[in-house]
Amino acid sequence: MTRVDAHQHYWNLQRGDYAWLTAGEATLYRDFTPEDLSGQLADCAVGATVLVQAAATEAETRFLFGLARAHAVTCFSNLPPLFHLAPLASCMSAIRRSKRSAAGSNRFR
Repeated sequence: MTRVDAHQHYWNLQRGDYAWLTAGEATLYRDFTPEDLSGQLADCAVGATVLVQAAATEAETRFLFGLARAHAVTCFSNLPPLFHLAPLASCMSAIRRSKRSAAGSNRFR
């Protein structure tokens, strides 16, 4: 049986879309990457994690897809990354539909 960490965030401060994350959050105000967590996952025999957005932006979703491609085994066990990220894709689709509806346009802005 695979042990799963059901809620995991990664971020890169240079991306600039984490409005909630300020220098006042001293412990958190740095980049967090799969490499930062890999030792703890191994120590606790965690075989997979569920990656959750730290910012509600399309750029964040693309960032997470990139991490999933680069670290599929580390972050997502042996399951295909898109299996785990399907909800993110569904969320982005819903956001696009909502923005098109609100703007009265067929373009995502």
